[in-house]
Amino acid sequence: MNNMKKNPHSKTKKQAKVRKQFGFSIIIGLALLIIMPLLVFWYATDLGLSGFDDDIILENAKQIKGIGNYEEAFKRDAFLKYGSGDFYRPLQSLSYLLDSTIGDNSNFVYHLSNLIYHIIFCLILFILLLKLKIDRYIAFGFSLLYSIHPFFVHTVVWIPSRGDILLAIFAVVSLIFYINFLEKRNYLYLVLNVVAFLFAIFSKETALLSIGVFTAYYFIESKNDFKAFLKPRYLTGLAFWIAVVVFYIWFRTLMIGFNPGDSNFKIANFFLNISTIPEFFGKFLVPINLTPMADMTLPVTAIGIIGFVVSFIFLILNKESDKKLFLMGLVWFLAFTLPPMLYRQSTDSFTFSYLEHRAYLPVVGLLMILAAIIPMKEFHMKLKLVIPIFLIVVAGFAYYSNNHGKLYDNPISFYSYIIEKSDNILSAFNNRGNYLMRKGKHKEALLDYNMAIRQNPDAFNTLNNRANCYSILGMLDSSYKDYKRALELKPEAYQIRTNFAMLLQKNNRFEESLEQLNKVLEVNPNYTQAYGARGLTYGKLKKSELAVKDFDKALEFYKHSAFTFFNRGVVKYDLNDFGGALADFNEALKLREKYPEALYFRGVTLIKSAQNDKAMKDLNAALELREFYPEAYFNRGVLFGMYKDYKKAIDDFNLALEQHHDTTLTLRQRGKALYAYGNKNAACQDWEISMQRGDSISTDFYTRACQSKQISKK
Repeated sequence: MNNMKKNPHSKTKKQAKVRKQFGFSIIIGLALLIIMPLLVFWYATDLGLSGFDDDIILENAKQIKGIGNYEEAFKRDAFLKYGSGDFYRPLQSLSYLLDSTIGDNSNFVYHLSNLIYHIIFCLILFILLLKLKIDRYIAFGFSLLYSIHPFFVHTVVWIPSRGDILLAIFAVVSLIFYINFLEKRNYLYLVLNVVAFLFAIFSKETALLSIGVFTAYYFIESKNDFKAFLKPRYLTGLAFWIAVVVFYIWFRTLMIGFNPGDSNFKIANFFLNISTIPEFFGKFLVPINLTPMADMTLPVTAIGIIGFVVSFIFLILNKESDKKLFLMGLVWFLAFTLPPMLYRQSTDSFTFSYLEHRAYLPVVGLLMILAAIIPMKEFHMKLKLVIPIFLIVVAGFAYYSNNHGKLYDNPISFYSYIIEKSDNILSAFNNRGNYLMRKGKHKEALLDYNMAIRQNPDAFNTLNNRANCYSILGMLDSSYKDYKRALELKPEAYQIRTNFAMLLQKNNRFEESLEQLNKVLEVNPNYTQAYGARGLTYGKLKKSELAVKDFDKALEFYKHSAFTFFNRGVVKYDLNDFGGALADFNEALKLREKYPEALYFRGVTLIKSAQNDKAMKDLNAALELREFYPEAYFNRGVLFGMYKDYKKAIDDFNLALEQHHDTTLTLRQRGKALYAYGNKNAACQDWEISMQRGDSISTDFYTRACQSKQISKK
């Protein structure tokens, strides 16, 4: 009896000790999953921007930062723009706005956030693997390798991959809650699953396939019983998931609409991208040929194919294989790999084949596959051999990851690396050209666009970019040819058509510009840039009321556009609505402090409102920002004349004439200043030239002040 009494007590103590040891090992594991990626990837917080979409996104975030503007994350596409793009990822956008507010647009905060989200995901991944009843040593080992794997450097270091990390977090959390729901039959977990699923979709569209993952898990856990699909616990979940999808589609359409005419999603792309499947597996097994813009390469593809074949062989031959886990991993991998395969860059084989951050979530399925085929008895028997090998791999991965990401520090090093490593370099040349354009290095950008078009003369996006470059350089005929060719290749490309319309406007072909913009708004009635461009065209056609309506429409979509406020202000100025113009110029300057055109126009509007001191400050500020500004020199000269500071007025009129301002008008005003300054002969010379050009006011001045002198000379 005594023995019988002791045994249960002893057994209970032993179980408690095991639980305590297990709990302690879990805490150590979680701590290492935080510390290791911090050590390996901390350098990323010192990096700049790559110039690959990140600078555009963060510049847009900068324009709308502030707690009161967070709703803008739900009204814009993934680039934080209005009415354009195939992608809608409001949670990603919201995270950027939070970063821009917290860190005042510091690159450090954006990079740190990516790293923190990555660490959070690795912790959640560890929990999922344990939840799937994977051995804790294997679950920890896979999670640690994942946290520092070189294949995910692109995801951690490149800021625009934020959506993939958020998607991964919420996709895994949603599955964890669904597992809990099936285990505990508590509908609270189903509600949490649905909420996490919604967050995943709002992080990235790929999450829609989570329904397939939930269904597969339910089917596997129901022992492949199809009748189980008729039970309320599955049907209830399915109804909620479908409701979430319907809500997402409705909400997205309401916020930004769908733009199928310019979409690159096609069924045929799946077959062009088929090598992505072995490439993901190959780079995870052996991280070689890593590059931000990846090509399909024979060595990596071969490694991936061999990996799949060996996995299936182990599945069949290893009696310990967990076939349910293997099947779940395969479903997970394919579900999250296939949707991006329907998307392909518009320049097809002349650009990158895929981006490595798209593997971030699918690879979780590969972890399940590998965990399923490990012979557990042999693994534990040889643990002393496995651990040193594992530590060597961890050290190698850490070193590689710590160095590989440093190429993201600036666009020149980033794109130069890609050009050096890749055969398909059109996108690298094109994107480096875009960066150089944003930096005002237009001639250097043109060289890169030329190199890209040599790769593929039919790359319509690059033709559009080169046309933009030609236009800025004043090579309008070349710009016209590139736009026309791009639209022949992609007539539904509304962004290119809008640019073409702006070129026609620059050539004073306003009716043709209007025709093009009307076509754009037929295809995409939410494209704010087209409303702004059409407003400008109406303004040039002196249809000021229609111009104001279009600018109003553009501001409905995007209330943070300094450019649109400025242009509406100009039109209101033309309508003599000086109060309305002044309000618009003020808004433009709130959004963009260093805006010389807005400062100039606010200055001349203030002159009309007899606020001369304020006008002088604005004209001075405009000329500090822009040295070549004849209109500003002219109007400041007029102001100096009002102040009776005729010497400064004459100096400004001289500068305006040097910069080829309206000669007739400037000579008239300089003549007035010269006459008041006491130099009547010079004044009469200015008025005489202006009079000969048909200026009746100069004729009056000349007749009153200079006629007697002219008669005496005769």
